[in-house]
Amino acid sequence: MPLPHPVQPGRNPLLDVARLLAALAVVGYHYTAYGPANGLTGGSAFPGLEPLFRYGYLGVPFFFLISGYVILQSAQRCTALQFAGLRALRLYPAYWLAVPIAAIAAHAVPAIDPPSLQTLAINLTMVQGYLATPHVDGVYWTLTVELMFYAWVFGLLLVGRLDWLPVLAVALLAAATVHHSLGVPRAIYLLTQPDWSPYFVAGCTLYCWQTRIHRRVSAALWCWALMLCLWQATAAAAHMSSLLDATVSTTASGVLTGLAFVGFVAVVQSGRHVAVPLAGLAGALSYPLYLLHQNVGYAVFSRWGSSVDDTLLGVLLLAALLVVCAGIALLFEAPLRRALRPLVLSPTGPWFWTRDDQPQGVRARRSAADLRRTGTSGAWRH
Repeated sequence: MPLPHPVQPGRNPLLDVARLLAALAVVGYHYTAYGPANGLTGGSAFPGLEPLFRYGYLGVPFFFLISGYVILQSAQRCTALQFAGLRALRLYPAYWLAVPIAAIAAHAVPAIDPPSLQTLAINLTMVQGYLATPHVDGVYWTLTVELMFYAWVFGLLLVGRLDWLPVLAVALLAAATVHHSLGVPRAIYLLTQPDWSPYFVAGCTLYCWQTRIHRRVSAALWCWALMLCLWQATAAAAHMSSLLDATVSTTASGVLTGLAFVGFVAVVQSGRHVAVPLAGLAGALSYPLYLLHQNVGYAVFSRWGSSVDDTLLGVLLLAALLVVCAGIALLFEAPLRRALRPLVLSPTGPWFWTRDDQPQGVRARRSAADLRRTGTSGAWRH
């Protein structure tokens, strides 16, 4: 049964801008903080930027927050197979381009062990994190987490019970609470991703609240998720301090996480009413930039860092990456999606139909059945 959606949010250009800003925060973290601290940039360093961008790692959970919101918005209009097809079309094409590029770049970074052909092949599946296989590029661990979130939503769609989302949210938040308090077995960790699921749940429940789906329950779950996210962010600060050999303030991490949540609420509430030039391009750039920047950037710094001014090299590198990513987004991903999307959404049988795509007679019979069973024209009303 689908979620009722009496108010359907329109396209929000500020979400696209937020994606790019989150990606740039992660780029800044790797180039100015993590890379230099771990000998990955060939001696290049940015001491003036490092104190700020050492907190750029928080861009990663912000991606999960956005994903929770956007995934549910997409799932509302899909069957399980359509959802899986559209998500694969969104994730894999650019990823399949990025993996071999990252593998080649790894050979130019002395501090990185080049991946074997077997590792490269397994990484192309995107599930290497569940197969005890190293990631070709360090940022790919987040994609494995994303796939688990997608799998949960796919499962709800497959059994026709997207309206069980609050139950799933409670289960994920409960697992995260136990994880942060006592710890959980590895199998439970892999299935629930308790460090990151609260961000996903927060995005989902914010969507539910905005679309007026059980607003009190959604608000309560959102607050629970926020508390866990603040807990995770402050607890992770000590780990980040050891990675960077520098102080990462727990207070600053908590404050920045709280501000990110407040900002995200403002974006989803008012952003669709704001016109932002080139917002669509900004959103399209964010994913390939995220995929390509780490190993490629480390290779560039390792090769030319000793002979070119660090700031100039960093600016040229970022500009070149943005141009390449624009080419990938506009000349490769966009045409491919235009060609394949109709096939993914093709009404080849009743299992592909959404409620709005069904022939008129099917819709009428199903609506009548809903009315007899529930007394309403929808499966789950608030």
